[in-house]
Amino acid sequence: MKNGRVVLKACAFSFVANFILFAVKLYIGLRTNSISIYSDAVNNMFDSLSGAVTFAFLYYLLKKSSEGMSGMLKKSEQLFSFVISVTVVAAGLYFAYTSLERLIYPTPVWFSTLYAAIVAATAGAKAVMYFIYSAFEKKSGSPVVRVMKIDCILDMFITVVSVITLLVSQYSDYAFDAVCGLLISVVILISAVKMLISNAKKLINYVSSATREKVSGILAEYSESITVKELDYQNDGDAVVCYVTAQCEDNSTLEKVKQKCLEEVDVHLCFVIK
Repeated sequence: MKNGRVVLKACAFSFVANFILFAVKLYIGLRTNSISIYSDAVNNMFDSLSGAVTFAFLYYLLKKSSEGMSGMLKKSEQLFSFVISVTVVAAGLYFAYTSLERLIYPTPVWFSTLYAAIVAATAGAKAVMYFIYSAFEKKSGSPVVRVMKIDCILDMFITVVSVITLLVSQYSDYAFDAVCGLLISVVILISAVKMLISNAKKLINYVSSATREKVSGILAEYSESITVKELDYQNDGDAVVCYVTAQCEDNSTLEKVKQKCLEEVDVHLCFVIK
């Protein structure tokens, strides 16, 4: 429950901080006509909305939950991590679309030293946010906060490139802004899809067939004293846990099997003896 409150604080911080960055970049993007800065602003908007939605749902679950529902809270965090990953992918696709449109129909970008300096400062703000999220993650161990932290690195990279394109635009009439926008969108999509797949695996408790076979093989080595009835795998994000429903005549064997499985396969076994 304490970890849940830490995650709520992280989500509230994400909403406020990213909304401020969104407002600043949106104004500058519209004033300079820079598609890179405008798309960067939209990316921050997605981050802000994700923080708000996650805060609302987690707050409701924490209010209704008890210590016995900690597993539900953990799975809910994985769900929100997946949703945030989806929003990052959506931001990348939007970025690609707007950049391609600007490449086909180029328009001038108006350079301003003041605006370039302000946007550069927002990259520094993202760096500070990364360390703040790291502190939240250290306290909570939450996958939601971990996704927010990783997203900060992507956002910082996007902002730096946006500043560079704004600086270069004053020396060239070519749609350099749109080209950089497309490159940024590719980087976002590659990273976001990897993050999306990782969070999806955790959400559905995915465990590779190779790992399952190794666990079954270790259990088979002790088949004389342990009769396995059912295996149920859970992936909580930090570790893979296998709940083994079995009959056992020698309880001392269980500890040996647990230790071997942890050392060789990195899977935690929990026995349910019937």
